[in-house]
Amino acid sequence: MKAVVHVGLPKTGTTSIQRFLRANAAALAARGAVYTRVPNGRVPPQDSQLEYGICALAIAGDVVPNRATRAAYGLDDLAAAGEFAARYMEAVQEDVRAHRGAELYLVSSEHLGAWRRTPAHLEALDGWLGSLFCGVRSVLYVRRQEDRILSLYS
Repeated sequence: MKAVVHVGLPKTGTTSIQRFLRANAAALAARGAVYTRVPNGRVPPQDSQLEYGICALAIAGDVVPNRATRAAYGLDDLAAAGEFAARYMEAVQEDVRAHRGAELYLVSSEHLGAWRRTPAHLEALDGWLGSLFCGVRSVLYVRRQEDRILSLYS
């Protein structure tokens, strides 16, 4: 199975893409593509799949920069983030096994664009997902910054 990872950036339609994927999960599955929100054991699964960002940072030895996310997920320190990441990575591995007949595994998260800022962060996610899938492709949509400013203003 291959993975397609949508790396969302601010104000590029990531939420719309995630809602489309969730609303059409059954139709996608009928065509061999899996989009699931893997339970994380802390809070209800999010469309934003921010857990992938938490895992990438934890693998790279960093904590989530957002205080509210750290509090909601109990990521008090790097050790707690590592424990959460280990559990979540196992849950994703089980989910991949459960869908082994599928051709594509779809991931979409704006936190992959917002939180991963160093080569180590990029390598962490690529290494983890590369161990689960026979191929990983990333999709990134970049929006002109002046359009973002207008969108924020409106």
